[in-house]
Amino acid sequence: MDNPKYVVDTVALTRYFGGDLPGEAGKLFERAEKGQVTLLLPSIVVGEFLALGLNGRLDTRNPRIVLEQVVKGMETSPVFTPAELDYEGWQIFLHLDVPDLHDRMLVALATANKAVAILSNNPTLKRAYRTEW
Repeated sequence: MDNPKYVVDTVALTRYFGGDLPGEAGKLFERAEKGQVTLLLPSIVVGEFLALGLNGRLDTRNPRIVLEQVVKGMETSPVFTPAELDYEGWQIFLHLDVPDLHDRMLVALATANKAVAILSNNPTLKRAYRTEW
């Protein structure tokens, strides 16, 4: 049986690497580290995270090291599974009533992958799909 899947939002990824991920989201990352759940890491989230780091907006001493870890981890990490929208996901995307591009992509990805929830504190996402925080 496959592990339950969760989609990671940019805020969750940023707070994970900052060491201050709260509540249920923090517990789910811990479960992912043990191989008990799958965290889907959308490319749009990776892009936003890298942009934050390159623009000096990550709360870490050496953002370059964190960015390198994320990029390297996309291929080797037991915690994150890179995720893209496929044909089915883009079909779902077309029919969603979510105005923001980023949010719409996350909801489409979560729906297409039958994710349990999106790890986010974003109120717009909360209205469109189940979230955990």
